[in-house]
Amino acid sequence: MSDSTPSIPSDESEVSTANAPEAPEAEAQTAPQAKSNRAPTTTPEEDAAITRIDALLSELGLVQLSIAKQLAEKNTEIMEVERRHATSLDPKLIKAQDLFNELQLLSDEHRKLLLFRAKGKTYKRNVGTGAWRDQPRVELLDEADKVMETLRELGPAYSRPFIRRTISHEVNLEAMLAKRFRERVASIPGVSLTTGEDFAVEPHGGYRMSSAKPYWPALKDMPGPLQQKEIAGE
Repeated sequence: MSDSTPSIPSDESEVSTANAPEAPEAEAQTAPQAKSNRAPTTTPEEDAAITRIDALLSELGLVQLSIAKQLAEKNTEIMEVERRHATSLDPKLIKAQDLFNELQLLSDEHRKLLLFRAKGKTYKRNVGTGAWRDQPRVELLDEADKVMETLRELGPAYSRPFIRRTISHEVNLEAMLAKRFRERVASIPGVSLTTGEDFAVEPHGGYRMSSAKPYWPALKDMPGPLQQKEIAGE
């Protein structure tokens, strides 16, 4: 009877590795290295540059704080100056309007006499001149907010020139009176553009005042940083 016991390989290298798992490819898949927490090595020039950046940032912050403080002080002083001058300036502005109103009334009543031998509709006196002129007039038929909403709906060609951007938005009536905008203004719903006669006077050494503008003369005509002030109805 033959021996059926299988022979055992004498060498371990003869053991089959067909079913053994494949070894990972270490060369192809290298594990990422952890970042070092150590600061990079710098040169003396780089150290000096970083130090200068810190100093500039600190100095800029101090300068900005100083600017903000001075601007706040400036605004406070401006408000105080306006309040101080208002008590003496406002009565003068109202007086100027009252004088103009009386000039217009008397000039209208005696127009034929004043324009006797005059050329056109301008009379000249030794102390100043007066004149009547046909000027365009614009009137808002709707509330200002509704007109501004309409201007925005019509697009930039209407909103940009006819909405004045100050502290709050408002309809720019002066721009609407400009000759180059008259056709455009005539097409705006809620706005009426007509022509009427206005009266204006200009004393010698003084400033032109007109019934078309219920304001003190424009800033460019004033001697000093006085702002326009509406005095009609005060």
